[in-house]
Amino acid sequence: MDNFDSAPRALPNISPTRINARYTANGPEA
Repeated sequence: MDNFDSAPRALPNISPTRINARYTANGPEA
C-alpha cells in the first residue's frame, strides 16, 4: 500500500485519483 502513498507525493502534478486508478489497473488491487 506504500505505492499509493508515494505516487501522489512524488507526482504532485497528477491527481491522486488518476494515480490510484492506474495502480489499481496494473497493481495487485486489480
